[in-house]
Amino acid sequence: TVRFNDAIQHLRNQNVTTFLELGPDSVLTAMTRSCLGEEAQGAVTTVAALRKGRSEARTLAVALGEAAVRGATLDAEGLFPGARRVLLPTYAFQGTRYWLNSPATAEDVASLGLTPAEHPLLGAVTSIAGGEGLLFTGRVSRGTHPWVADHAVAGTVLLPGTALVEMALAAGERFGYDRLQELVLEAPLAVPEEGRVHLQVALGAEESGARSVTVHSRPERATDAEWTRHASGVLAEAGPVPAPVPTSDAAVWPPEGATELAVRDLYVRLAERGYAYGPTFQGLRRAWRRGAETYAEISMPESIDDAAFVLQPAVLDAALHGLLIEDSDEVHVPFSFNGVTLHAAGATVLRVRLVPNGTSTASLTATDADGRHVLTVDEITLRPVGDLQDLGGKQGGLYRMAWRPFAATTGAATDSWAVLGSDRHGLAAAVSGDTYAGVTALRAAIASGARLPGVIGLSQDFTEVHGAVQSTLATLQELLADTALDSTRIVVLT
Repeated sequence: TVRFNDAIQHLRNQNVTTFLELGPDSVLTAMTRSCLGEEAQGAVTTVAALRKGRSEARTLAVALGEAAVRGATLDAEGLFPGARRVLLPTYAFQGTRYWLNSPATAEDVASLGLTPAEHPLLGAVTSIAGGEGLLFTGRVSRGTHPWVADHAVAGTVLLPGTALVEMALAAGERFGYDRLQELVLEAPLAVPEEGRVHLQVALGAEESGARSVTVHSRPERATDAEWTRHASGVLAEAGPVPAPVPTSDAAVWPPEGATELAVRDLYVRLAERGYAYGPTFQGLRRAWRRGAETYAEISMPESIDDAAFVLQPAVLDAALHGLLIEDSDEVHVPFSFNGVTLHAAGATVLRVRLVPNGTSTASLTATDADGRHVLTVDEITLRPVGDLQDLGGKQGGLYRMAWRPFAATTGAATDSWAVLGSDRHGLAAAVSGDTYAGVTALRAAIASGARLPGVIGLSQDFTEVHGAVQSTLATLQELLADTALDSTRIVVLT
């Protein structure tokens, strides 16, 4: 007992407050707390290092882990020689939900004065009073349309642009306009993790056998928010249906002279570039190249059955993946579709031929296995996608930073110069200009009769980046707010 008390006192002097309980009972725990005294009761932590019928080594390792979690400092290298630290996930485990999703059933739209649209994304259609326009309404969410979650670009789940094309085609086909003459995708349509997005597809009045078409969206609960226009274009009546490919030629697939491309790991490579396509959108099975032309086989997963689409958006999206086979540092998304004609609805297997028309455009012809035309697109244009983060229903998701060359003019040297800042580069001497400490000094000189400068040069010390950027921004804001300097050019010397 004396030796035990001495040991406890020694540990207490060393600020040790965590003990391993070496026995199967709590006798040592009681003794330890008793020896430490009442004032230290809350600071003592004990863990069991032996368990009846359990591995001693494993139980000791667990005890050490419990002690570490409770604040004890352990010598990991001494306890586990050669071990290395690894980062643990920020959550305990990745949960998987096994309950079946029950999509919300559509209301009786007829009782609301509307006509059923009989479309997976568009629930109702009505004519616009006082005009000749037509309006389709609907809504989309990850819960009602789970396949949407399989289409993420640059970390954002988007309704694919091909869905906007399909909705425009479906709306036009209902009223005899089966050719999408043009559709420009102006802004991505982000689908949030929770909640629904309301959709509107509007057809304008008929003019010379054509109708305008627009696609808008708005978050369901944001009833006061403005509608975002995602696409605009023109619908028209289709021309003659192209003749089917001769049966003998249809049997030759892939085309003679075509070289097969390696696409087994295509979607892995696309994921590394920013295209997070789930199983629904991994429809490209095989691909070939002959000259500049690309041929591809497309098929939908059997689990997807949206027969109400005139053409399932995932199938059409996969048909464009042949344009993404080559590695690129940029993420490209469809920007415009011209001359889209659907010849057969409901196709789930396609043979696609892509012919480039330029660096970012191509034509597309899709047939079924028997050579019958399903879809033709005169021109598809892709563009690099901009920042998709925090769209929040705002337009401008396709904007991106770019350099615009500026042609130098010979008249600049004859303009009068005013140089602001420290002028450590000697700009004022080079252009025979006057030097001012800042905007306030320049304004005072102009008020005293100095000539209004034609060019203002900012020549500052850029050794500290953040400070220089903030200083330059503040100076530019002062200059741009002064209407007297509207005709003056500003040059920043870096």
